[in-house]
Amino acid sequence: MRVICDIKPRRDGTVIVEVGGQNYVFSADESEALACDIESQEDAETILAFNGFRREIVEASVSPQRRRRKAETDGQDQ
Repeated sequence: MRVICDIKPRRDGTVIVEVGGQNYVFSADESEALACDIESQEDAETILAFNGFRREIVEASVSPQRRRRKAETDGQDQ
């Protein structure tokens, strides 16, 4: 699970969280968000219980055909 951290990072640009002896390093991703991929569901849920951490919300992709139909429908309303 990909988790996003909203806590101000250290000088090196990371936030490190230790859960059950495992260190998770949150660092800037391509969108500049501090993120970490956490394979353990249990560890992810533990981290998400802390203030300043949240699940990454992935927007559903929209097919070009659906986008075109929406544009056509929106144009008929005017």
